[in-house]
This record gives sequence, C-alpha cells and structure tokens, in this order.
Amino acid sequence: MKSYTLSPRLTVIADFAKDKKTIADIGCDHGKISVYLAEKGSYVHAVDISKPSLQKARDLAKIEGVGNKISFYCDDGLNSIKHIKLDAVIIAGMGWRMISSILDKNQECIKSIDTLVLQPMDSVIDLRKYICSNNYTINDEKLIWDDGRLYTVLVAQYKRNQGLSLLQQLLGPKILENKDVLINDLIEKELRKRNQILLGLNKAKSKNRNQICQIKKEIEMLETEYKR
Repeated sequence: MKSYTLSPRLTVIADFAKDKKTIADIGCDHGKISVYLAEKGSYVHAVDISKPSLQKARDLAKIEGVGNKISFYCDDGLNSIKHIKLDAVIIAGMGWRMISSILDKNQECIKSIDTLVLQPMDSVIDLRKYICSNNYTINDEKLIWDDGRLYTVLVAQYKRNQGLSLLQQLLGPKILENKDVLINDLIEKELRKRNQILLGLNKAKSKNRNQICQIKKEIEMLETEYKR
C-alpha cells in the first residue's frame, strides 16, 4: 500500500510528463509527483528551495523504494541541473510571475525541451500572455477541480507562437479547441470575476471609461461562448 496519494491537480500535472525518460520537478515540495514519476519508470531531478520540503521528498522516495531514481537539489530553478539533458520540466504550484522568472533565467536550457508542464496558482491568463509573447507555444491544456478550486495545467514548448486572440487568452487555445468538459465552469468563474470588477469600476468616483469598455467587451465575449 502506498504511503501517499496524488490529488486531482497533481495527477494531471504528473500525467502530462509520465512518458518522459528524464524529468525535472521544479518546486517539488513534498515529492509526491517526483516519486510517482519515478515509480512509472522516469528518472527525476527534484528541485526545491526549501530544505525541509526537500527532506520530506527524500523521505518519501526512501519509503517508496525509489530513492535511486531521484536526485535532489536545494535550488530555486534549473541552475543546478542545466547541464543535464532533460525530456520534460515541471514548474507547478507557484505564482505565474515565479514561473515566468524561472523560464527567463533558464531560456537556453529550456529551448531544447519539448514538454514544459506549467501550473500557476494565480493568473493563468497572465502566464498565457507571457509564454506566447516570449516565443513559446501552448501544446495542451486541461482544467481540473481540486478541493473546491478550478486549476489550469498547461503544456508549453519553446517554439515560435502565432499569437492568441482575446478569447484564447481568457479561456485557453487548447481548452477551446479540445472543448474541455469543464469549460463552462471556467467561463462562469471568469464572468463572476469580471462582473465584480465592473461593479467596482462603476462605483468609482473617477470612471475609467477605457477599462469599463474592455471589461464589458470581455463579458460579452464570454457570455457568447457560454451559450455555444
């Protein structure tokens, strides 16, 4: 019997990389993804800036008998492993700015990797804008509910992007293309957010007409997509 379980969010993240031979798990935290992938046959380079978290990952790997399939590094990115040939990199469970910072700092290393599994804990829209304006393309996306919260997991690659429409920025090009089963949940979430913003803008003494028009445009676009 396993000593750990993967949450729905972690399962989606791991499954996007489980067929890869050599994987970097950046921000590995408790090590559950690293251990799961090692059990599936991958060799994992587990990285975390927190020594206590890294020790938890080591302990879990030992308990599960895969300590020889995982290397551990106390670092905040790929600096310790940039010399290693990787098939996939996972950067998950952190803010979009931190994810973009790691990509920026390690661009030369990342250029040769065809599977970047990214999962931001905040604005996925800002992450989409960043990766698609910095010569990345989105190859896949998936929505998942976990503990009452809707997450988006993206798979990207360093390859010239053709750009995103406003609707693709808001909902995700692959979520739209694949007709993700949770797309209406996402639209409802984005509509609630924008209606709340619009309410605040309309209550303000000094009206930002341009911002109000932009939010109204996004609401109309989301409502049209919801009815399809």
